[in-house]
Amino acid sequence: MKMATLASEGLYPPIRKVDRASKNLALAILYQAFRDVVSPNRAAREWELWRRDAGKWFSAVEKHPGSFRWVCDILEMDSTELLRWIDSYKESGTGQQRDLARKLIRFRFHGN
Repeated sequence: MKMATLASEGLYPPIRKVDRASKNLALAILYQAFRDVVSPNRAAREWELWRRDAGKWFSAVEKHPGSFRWVCDILEMDSTELLRWIDSYKESGTGQQRDLARKLIRFRFHGN
């Protein structure tokens, strides 16, 4: 006896756009990782550990909530371009770093 396959179209609600709270969370995670890599709080005893962890976070390939790839998906950012941007930040002079940091701080969502 041959089993019939069921089409699932219409059984589930359509995929919604990512809500503002998830985007805000993703952006906060990105900001903190960026700070930990380029300008850690050296007054904290763990700053070197935070810098290493943030560096690993940026290079990880997992897509679980809170991961770099998840953040890029939520914010609709190209992860390769973002990594390239961070590398250019690290290699640039102080004045250019300030300009690049301002661009990140001013990042806004398109749409929802």
